[in-house]
Amino acid sequence: MKESQFWALVKSHLPGHAERVENALTRGTPDVNMCHESTELWLELKILDAKGGCQLRPEQVLWHRKRQEHGGRVFVLARNEDTLKILQVQRNMETFEIWTCSKPFNWESMNDLLFNVPPFCTEYTLRNMQYGGKQ
Repeated sequence: MKESQFWALVKSHLPGHAERVENALTRGTPDVNMCHESTELWLELKILDAKGGCQLRPEQVLWHRKRQEHGGRVFVLARNEDTLKILQVQRNMETFEIWTCSKPFNWESMNDLLFNVPPFCTEYTLRNMQYGGKQ
């Protein structure tokens, strides 16, 4: 699967205004900018490798972290044929898997997390969201 095919699938399941961004001037800028109900966020689209992981370039990791330090919402949305994942860059520059889903994909759950998980999400935050509602 190519990233363009992934985008064609994803865009039909995203709420609000979502736009693919082609930025040749600023390295590391994510692939998609979107806004829904006054909340803006960025998505980097990746295809999962055979082991279920994906690699971000150093400039992508830095862009994610800088944006999050200023309260921005930025995520990696990655998939292969059978799995869809949401990841987030952490303060230590590592990625943290927030959510994973097998086919059939739960697009509503994906969108709920994208618009409600705060920057630098942790396992503790996810547990609190499960039991205490949205953050």
